[in-house]
Amino acid sequence: MSSYSVHWLALSQRELATVLASRVIWVFGLACLCFGLLIVSGSAGEGSTAVWLSLPLVLYALPLIGLLAGVAAAQGDAMEEPLIASRIPRVGQRMLVKWLLWSLLLGLVALLWLLPAAARAGQWQALPQLWAYALGEVAVFLAAGLLLGRWIRDSVAAHLSALLLGFFALAGVGIFAWLAAGWPYLQAHPSLWTLSLMLHPVEALRVGLLFSIDDLPFDPGELPALAAWWLRHPGVWYACLSLSLSGAALSLCSVRRKYSD
Repeated sequence: MSSYSVHWLALSQRELATVLASRVIWVFGLACLCFGLLIVSGSAGEGSTAVWLSLPLVLYALPLIGLLAGVAAAQGDAMEEPLIASRIPRVGQRMLVKWLLWSLLLGLVALLWLLPAAARAGQWQALPQLWAYALGEVAVFLAAGLLLGRWIRDSVAAHLSALLLGFFALAGVGIFAWLAAGWPYLQAHPSLWTLSLMLHPVEALRVGLLFSIDDLPFDPGELPALAAWWLRHPGVWYACLSLSLSGAALSLCSVRRKYSD
């Protein structure tokens, strides 16, 4: 085995140990377990579908957890940055390892919520697609958190920025969209309105869940061509969107080579 392979193996093992030691993972896992037990016991509402029971996780919890986990993962290397950089000099490659391991483990933890939701609703066929959407959501916001952690030196400022970005993504964009809905120009160009939803990871996920899993009826002939295509292929679009946004954020992680100049 080459020395380069040994360095990569050591980096992966180190990152896996860091992930497992993170309080973010354990707190998130405990929360998912508690909500999963509430769902199984029937104490989490009267939702009759796995999609409905999973909405709080995939639309609200995962974006915030992904951002905070990404910041923690990126800033966890601050003290050992010179040593790590001497072995694996490319920041983008190191961020890729973090992104893959953290995304996978957060996705596995999310099953503590998704499995009870599918079991209670009796919709096991929805579980693979729900989990795929959850993985895409956490991957996007984890990559964004890694970027914030690389660019913002101060840990408190980085975590506050992650929270602000998360709340803006969840609520602020919707407020702006509501205000813009009355703009005559957007009303005259519905494709622009559709594109704004398609490019937003939370809104794109919301539409994907609504139309792909619940299979609600709609008439494509009454929609703009872009919207009709999107609603026919929400899963394909969300996969492309999550990979593109994650790749862009991971690429930008390489811009800042060190935490201190």
